Amino acid sequence: MLPGNIHVVATGGTISSHYDGEQWTGLSGHELLGELGLSDQNISVEDVATGDSASLSPEDMLGITRHVEAAISAGAAGVVVTHGTDSLELTAYLMDLFLGPTLSVPVVITGSMRPHSHPEPDGPENLRHALQLVRDPACAERGVVVLLDDVIYSAAQVVKRDASRREAFTAVPGPALGSWGEAGATWNSPPPRSWQTPNGLVDAVPLVTIFSGMAPELLRGIATSAQGLVLEVFGDLNLPLPLWDVVYELSHLGLPIVFAGRPYAPGFRNEGLDFLGVVGSCGRTAPKARLALMAALGSLAAGEDLYPRLESYLGGGA
Repeated sequence: MLPGNIHVVATGGTISSHYDGEQWTGLSGHELLGELGLSDQNISVEDVATGDSASLSPEDMLGITRHVEAAISAGAAGVVVTHGTDSLELTAYLMDLFLGPTLSVPVVITGSMRPHSHPEPDGPENLRHALQLVRDPACAERGVVVLLDDVIYSAAQVVKRDASRREAFTAVPGPALGSWGEAGATWNSPPPRSWQTPNGLVDAVPLVTIFSGMAPELLRGIATSAQGLVLEVFGDLNLPLPLWDVVYELSHLGLPIVFAGRPYAPGFRNEGLDFLGVVGSCGRTAPKARLALMAALGSLAAGEDLYPRLESYLGGGA
């Protein structure tokens, strides 16, 4: 790779999916760029075989992150990642955890809701604008960002809300980090960014959606071999009363437990959470809270308190 190149990491997804009337095929990153007429504009391309994004594991997401990291180490002036939208927000969040605090060049993730063969695909425009945004030096100050439908999101706030529309994503909490237009990027003020880069991930962190009438024995069984636990709970981090005893028992036996609300529910600690011995997700969705807990558990030094690190991971890049 020549220093100063923009590097594209193409991981498949709807943006590259094409139906020719008989079968579905996946276009390579070179093909996507070639259609834009940008193949000769100091852009290098790397195809990373990942399959559909709904099937990606956290280790797969970390693998994509390592490809981005390698491109930056090799001298890339910026990196664009094309990704399927099912898990785009999770790869973005994990990538930001591992790269964001020390990011020296812009990294932009994009994708599409419509396949390449759609009569009016959104992928080409998203990719073109991502390749323009990644040349904005101010982008690196915001960590890993997502650009879709001319809206710029921080990795922590982006959430897919509607799988049936082109405007599928939103910022939680809002407003979005910025927007893209004819004059380039318009940025909102970035939040302070500070956390210690993770070292790795711990796999044994189940995510459990609490449902009405859930038996305590079911939750206890799921937690048997867990190193941490994320519970997607009701409202403003509300747990049904029949489950209080088992959560109290598990947390006081030393199991780290994070509550994440189905709706946006900010906060890390309060009187009720302290009583149960759990913490909140700072408004992050349950899947993002799971990645944060996996990273915090996988990065602890001997004798280190888990919770300041976890709070920084949940709160960083808001």
